Amino acid sequence: MEYPKKLIASFANGEIKRNSNGCAEYQRKNGVDYFCRGFGNSDGLYVTYRGQKAVLKNGILQWSYGKIKTAKNLFEFRRKIDAQVLGER
Repeated sequence: MEYPKKLIASFANGEIKRNSNGCAEYQRKNGVDYFCRGFGNSDGLYVTYRGQKAVLKNGILQWSYGKIKTAKNLFEFRRKIDAQVLGER
């Protein structure tokens, strides 16, 4: 993974604060989306992370990436998506 060295250095030097928008700005400029969002409608409950949408079925998150993938919780879902994205690079 290509870490944002300039952003990390700026944070370490106190040039930006944790509650500032420096991290969010970096993500927007570089097309990175680490936000995990959930939503629901009459069809079910969904979670979106890094552009992958999973549906909650019987307490398990399911999404399709070539084949059906599953995760037991949000932490596992995010880690599997991260691994999937890193594998593409």
